[in-house]
Amino acid sequence: MILRVHSDQNSDNSNKDGWASTSTLTEEQIATIIDPAGGDPKLDVTSIPSPWGRWDLIRTAFRNVTSTGEFDKNKLDHKLISDTLDVAQIFFHIDRLKKQGVVEVLCWNREKELELLRESDLPVTRS
Repeated sequence: MILRVHSDQNSDNSNKDGWASTSTLTEEQIATIIDPAGGDPKLDVTSIPSPWGRWDLIRTAFRNVTSTGEFDKNKLDHKLISDTLDVAQIFFHIDRLKKQGVVEVLCWNREKELELLRESDLPVTRS
């Protein structure tokens, strides 16, 4: 069974069982999805742990704020946008921050680091 998180589940308002055809959500359907946490900025979104999921949350936050014109400091959209702008400011001032010793940019050498993991004494790093 495919459970839907929006009110317009299907054209007949039913769930689908087993392998059944579904369609991509429309912008209107996505807009009907209600955040069970009410957009509380103290509750971090953890259902999408990947960086790509986080990026999509940030894009959605910018879209929500620009479409409504509401920028409420007590909402998750505000926190996501604020955090994003903080990171952007770090990148904007990266040269000055490196000179001050506040930030160090490290390059990750894939071959070298993977070899170090393979040679490690920790069994979990060799698989």
